[in-house]
Amino acid sequence: MVQELCPVWNRMMEVLNITLIPFGNAEITQGAQGVQFWCQHGAEECLGNMIQSCMIHHLKNTSSYLPVICCMEAAHTVLATAQQCLQDHAPALTWETISDCVEGDLGSRLMHVNARWTIGLEPPHLYVPWILINGVHSEDIQHHAETDLQDLVCQTYTGSLPVVCGQRISVSEIQA
Repeated sequence: MVQELCPVWNRMMEVLNITLIPFGNAEITQGAQGVQFWCQHGAEECLGNMIQSCMIHHLKNTSSYLPVICCMEAAHTVLATAQQCLQDHAPALTWETISDCVEGDLGSRLMHVNARWTIGLEPPHLYVPWILINGVHSEDIQHHAETDLQDLVCQTYTGSLPVVCGQRISVSEIQA
């Protein structure tokens, strides 16, 4: 995500419509204690997914939430940097609002919506990230998106091509 999506978003946001679904390979169960989530990489991954879901919900549009999530994903410890990334990239949204969402019913409801989106994917997802371009997934699209997303966008975009379609992403942009 950090090496492809984030720099491409920064260069081509005017032609991209991105939907992030923070759920991964999680599982959802309904038990005596209500809805519970189990994540492939443990409780920290579930917490990170819920934090990102709450950020997406409260920030509403991609240009507001993606810089925060890119900042988080670029860090060695995603959870430890979440609050600072929020402050740096979306200071109007307080960490208290995110914490209330995560600890309350809203966070659980958002994760449940993400579960439904993920379960409803066609074809069903086999791994993450599961990338769709214009609603379509294939192994070719997946590989192209993971190795040269800008080129894939330039090849599949049906409007007037952005100027950046003739340019390459520099190493400094990837590290930003």
